[in-house]
Amino acid sequence: MIYKGIYHLFYQYNRRSAVWGDIVWGHSTSTDLVNWTLHPPALFPSEPYDTKGCWSGSATILQDEWVKSPHNPIMTPNAMSRTLFRDPSTAWLEPDGSWRVIIGNEREHHGTALLYRSKDFNHWIEAEQPLHSSNETGIDKNRRIFIAWINESTSRDIDIMKGWSGLQPVEEINNLRTNNVKLPTTTLKEEGSALEVSGVTGAQADVEISFSIPMLEKAEMLESRWTNPQEICSQRGSSAKGGVGPFGLLVLASNDIQEFTVVFLRMFRKNDKFIVLMCTDLKRCMFKSR
Repeated sequence: MIYKGIYHLFYQYNRRSAVWGDIVWGHSTSTDLVNWTLHPPALFPSEPYDTKGCWSGSATILQDEWVKSPHNPIMTPNAMSRTLFRDPSTAWLEPDGSWRVIIGNEREHHGTALLYRSKDFNHWIEAEQPLHSSNETGIDKNRRIFIAWINESTSRDIDIMKGWSGLQPVEEINNLRTNNVKLPTTTLKEEGSALEVSGVTGAQADVEISFSIPMLEKAEMLESRWTNPQEICSQRGSSAKGGVGPFGLLVLASNDIQEFTVVFLRMFRKNDKFIVLMCTDLKRCMFKSR
């Protein structure tokens, strides 16, 4: 969110490790979405209702107040919504003077978006009917603006060693990109062939790349037992040949190409559709052993 010209980011945060657990609301600020200042947690467990952590949520600017409400919990699920009641949207004010919030829920295996109303932001009433419901999804995480989370296939031990896990792309970063390096369209005909992209220096780069695959019908069938994408990535790795793939990038590579990280893609077929998995392979990564 933007408050008085400064970006405020609130996020689920484990202060003691780079893996799940002991969740508080972290708080960081930035003026450019690149350089961030870390602040003390905005919310942390302090009451009986949040002893297991301060989890998903959103932030709404309300009369310059930045406090944990003494009226909590200000929204409580009804009997049908006690489980999977989560991820409230940012609130918005309607012309009738009442606030609206959408909350994700699951009812009878239907992903459901619940609508709540309030006149004072402390007392909330659920609408008689859900705003949306679908039997094609589970819990329906609705957002007016959504910043995607990119998970990784690294193990818990590696995440702890690195001290971080995952990525979040932000559209505004496009305005800050400099020193563009462009590579003309190139055809890689031989299996295992590689092409160096010159001119990229430093440890940070935004990469936009398009691959044209001429023979998609060779893609493997995605087996029903393959339900965890991270397990598929880690078990098959970048060296196991598939019908289409692996193909991708070698990044953080040493000059002699003896150490590098592989960012690769694999393609599968399922029910007349194509599925693409984006994976990483750290077997030759110089940072993994340190």
